[in-house]
Amino acid sequence: MSIKVFVSYSEDTQQNKEWVVRLVNKLRAVYGINAKADAIDTVNDLNKMMIEGIRDSDKIIIVLTKEYTRKAEAYEAGVGKETRLLSNAVFNNNNKIVIVKKENCNVPYYLQGFKYVNCSGGLTDDKLEELVRHLQGMPEYESVPINKNPKRVTSKQICDDEDLIPDLRIISPKEEEKFLEEEFVQANTKVEELLKLTKQKYPDFHFINRVKDDIKYTNTLNMNFERMYKILKVARYEVNYLNKSAYFMTWLDKENKNIYLMEGRSFFWNDDYNSYNFSISINRQGKRLALQSYGMNNITNGVELGIYIYNKLMEGIK
Repeated sequence: MSIKVFVSYSEDTQQNKEWVVRLVNKLRAVYGINAKADAIDTVNDLNKMMIEGIRDSDKIIIVLTKEYTRKAEAYEAGVGKETRLLSNAVFNNNNKIVIVKKENCNVPYYLQGFKYVNCSGGLTDDKLEELVRHLQGMPEYESVPINKNPKRVTSKQICDDEDLIPDLRIISPKEEEKFLEEEFVQANTKVEELLKLTKQKYPDFHFINRVKDDIKYTNTLNMNFERMYKILKVARYEVNYLNKSAYFMTWLDKENKNIYLMEGRSFFWNDDYNSYNFSISINRQGKRLALQSYGMNNITNGVELGIYIYNKLMEGIK
């Protein structure tokens, strides 16, 4: 059965009245809540409606504005009458009251200490859902069911056979190149994954992610007196949100066994690739190959690199 909700508010302006109407209608039409307010229902006896609404409803929403607070503390007009009735409701069952702040304002003395839903930024879907959770007595988060087939965890062994096997890639240049390329691809995959999630949450967020091979010319000439070059794998990112843009470029140089990063400006293909902010190479000191970063946070693998690039892009549009 749908819960019954009475909405108390101050009819300060026509705009405030229409705001309450939208609130009541959304609760009814979207969330199936039997919400009522005198702004919508035809009322012959306002005093009777107030008494019955406060007495018979499961929940009471108080829409706070500066004017509502002033009238409540001065016991003025209809708000003053409702305040006397609501004071008794608070005393008898304080779980019945749900406060909604339509604007930044003080809370009437008798309601201080109550939690409230802050809608001063607008009647958004997130705020409506927060309000509905309060009305229905739902927690903000819920626990997931206990797994009936849990993952089995065993005690650690002092010596694991796999730990005895050395990482032979450390002595193989080709394997090192393969490792570096795999981590570069992993970083791009992570960035793209995070950008897509951001796009899902914020439809006005846009991004471009391009990965391709590009040419970097060297200062060396071949036998035909032509400038020699090498092939780089390059990833370029551009994000835009509310007319703010951020850029990031990273490229893999297999010959030098480095990943280079450049942030903060728009880029073009056929860049000279001589300028960069940071570089990442291979760490051969441990038992396993890992990344080693210079001039930035400690990054040891492609996922961490992808998260670093994403965070930099987000910082650029804040």
